[in-house]
Amino acid sequence: MATYDNSDVLSYKLGTKEFGIDNLVDAIMQSNAALNKEADENLRALAEKTTQAQAVYGITYGIDKGVEVDEYGKAPSTEDIQYSVVAFPLRKYAFAAGFTQEFLNNATAGEVLAINRRAQISYNQRLLLELKKAIFNNTNYTIRDPYTNVTLNVKRFLNADGEPIPNSVYGDTFDGSVHTHYLAKASSSLTVADIDGLINHVVEHGNTGSVKIFLSNADRAILSNITNSKFQPLGLSMLVYGNEVTTKEARNKPEMDNQLLGYWDAVEVWTKPLGVHNYLLCVDTEATEKPLGYRVPERGAGFRLASSIDAYPLVADNYVASFGFGALNRTAGAVMYIGGTTWVNPVLQ
Repeated sequence: MATYDNSDVLSYKLGTKEFGIDNLVDAIMQSNAALNKEADENLRALAEKTTQAQAVYGITYGIDKGVEVDEYGKAPSTEDIQYSVVAFPLRKYAFAAGFTQEFLNNATAGEVLAINRRAQISYNQRLLLELKKAIFNNTNYTIRDPYTNVTLNVKRFLNADGEPIPNSVYGDTFDGSVHTHYLAKASSSLTVADIDGLINHVVEHGNTGSVKIFLSNADRAILSNITNSKFQPLGLSMLVYGNEVTTKEARNKPEMDNQLLGYWDAVEVWTKPLGVHNYLLCVDTEATEKPLGYRVPERGAGFRLASSIDAYPLVADNYVASFGFGALNRTAGAVMYIGGTTWVNPVLQ
């Protein structure tokens, strides 16, 4: 059987029967498999993929730092263990296909794949929207799981909800009733202390693997404009050598919304498609536990064509995808609202 990619099929004006239904199905399946692989790779830095509805987060053991004893003494047992349970929703989304047999009898191969591509774009947009909701909204919520019929308590990053917070590796403790990772700038102007504070909210919990700041393309100049800024921008298009002390390196990404802009101290600063205007996200992308859980079903994961008849895989009303996000490592992410001095959830739609 021949193998075709999107550009091949889009260029064909042949009808689906002349082109070959098997060839067309193969091209669509290859395209969707590539899309799903790319989605998983893009999410890997922020989210741990799972099929579980719930997970235990933030186990803290009662560590007493030892007691002084004589030669016959022994330390008392310590059984003070605290933890919290986090949960991940699983919602099913449909994207219109409308592949009736009559349509397939009259359509060209290129028209069919163009509809497939349109549905892929819709899926990408929904995936990004749900990812943003999981990051930039600070309110926990409950949802009944359609697979287990259990009520899930879906959490955000730390938000002063009274849940226990794990001690840091140095023994520092945090009050779960007041400690929050949803911040706002302290005054009318963004300051160095604001950005340092945002970073420290992630680092103080022991998240030091690879801390980064993500922002929207609309805010790409915001850190440079801070008085006495620590931000060190990269060069624009080539290596630019200054004096013996200062060297700038080239930006390594041409895309405006996916670009390494520079460094705040040792923290990378990126524009990202998940960025929201007037919000700065700080995360540890190499934390032992990822900031988010990305739940998918045990079977039928990813974006796929929902055919009701196995013998006719293209006869389908919809493409479908089931997934959901919830906070996993609630300490590994923090967000700052820079549009005011009080936190406000963004309107995401």
